[in-house]
Amino acid sequence: MFLRFWLFSLLSFGFMFGQSNRDCPNNFSLTPQTQECVPEQFVFSITPFQGSYLFNNIIVQDVDLETSNCENPNDCDWVGAFKGDVCVGAQIWDLDTCLNGACTIVLFGNDGTNEAYMNPNDIPTFKIYDSSANHYYNATPSEIYAWNNLSFNAVDSLSWLRDVPELFNYNVTTKLAYYFIGSINLDDLELSPEDWVGAFNGDVCVGARSWDTDFCLNGVCDIPVYGADSLGESDQYMQDGVAPTFKIYDASSGNYYDVNQISSQIPPWTNLGTEYVEFINVVRDCNGDLGGNIFNTDEDELCDDVDSCPLDADNDVDNDGICGDIDVCPLDADNDADADGVCGDVDQCEGFDDNVDT
Repeated sequence: MFLRFWLFSLLSFGFMFGQSNRDCPNNFSLTPQTQECVPEQFVFSITPFQGSYLFNNIIVQDVDLETSNCENPNDCDWVGAFKGDVCVGAQIWDLDTCLNGACTIVLFGNDGTNEAYMNPNDIPTFKIYDSSANHYYNATPSEIYAWNNLSFNAVDSLSWLRDVPELFNYNVTTKLAYYFIGSINLDDLELSPEDWVGAFNGDVCVGARSWDTDFCLNGVCDIPVYGADSLGESDQYMQDGVAPTFKIYDASSGNYYDVNQISSQIPPWTNLGTEYVEFINVVRDCNGDLGGNIFNTDEDELCDDVDSCPLDADNDVDNDGICGDIDVCPLDADNDADADGVCGDVDQCEGFDDNVDT
């Protein structure tokens, strides 16, 4: 039984593309043992402990997967299996060579050397790799089976679907505008195709889109932002002259973040309008909170929430209780005590009214 599994692993993967020790296509790397080209995130080692998962279908919503004529590693799409962040197996999805159009992926177990690999009763996770777009999708199996050595698990489907995040549900109305956004970063990283951007009027979501730039014109995506109409259930939607705000949904963590950095002021909404914003980002604020709204406006090393003079980098340098940005005499603690219109720090006749003809 063990020998049959080992031969199956090598025949189905290790020798699939012929000879080893060759150059890989872009975004592919060699496996350490068989020296075969696999997607960069799908590099794994073969161990003596193996369990397999058969999938009748793999699905990525709105994507036509390449699953035939797989002469080269990047001709077709792939499935990778993971334990945490560690890839424990991968398979090109070549339906021409799979049994009855259902392919199998072998998952390798902990042999003492690869301790991060599968252990009995571990639950694996899976990714689908779209070779043409160089995208990895966190995929969900229709049934969940624990891994065990020499086990064989038949699963109906492995899929990635664009489920709308809970806070990003909205109604479509007869009034809308499009906001095109050049780029979006979350904590200095580009969004993944699983992430979402939502537009809001106050606390009400008025439009949303999954941020998969491969489906956008020249990689620039738009968000449809809907306005209030007379058909009901949209009273709190956009009105002319009001600018929307934006939130990001991070699919990997399940967290929502307020956009807190923009390239310029967001243009106000108008029905049938088309607006462009160079970038919107979620960054860490002065306190290190991702998506927070406490900053250091005057760049004086004091966060605004504890800075008594948030617009005065010198922080009331004359100690007169008036912040320098509004202090008429920022360097005169007595604030022109002789009321002659000349601040004491530059008044040549301090204590006297220089404007009186003596």
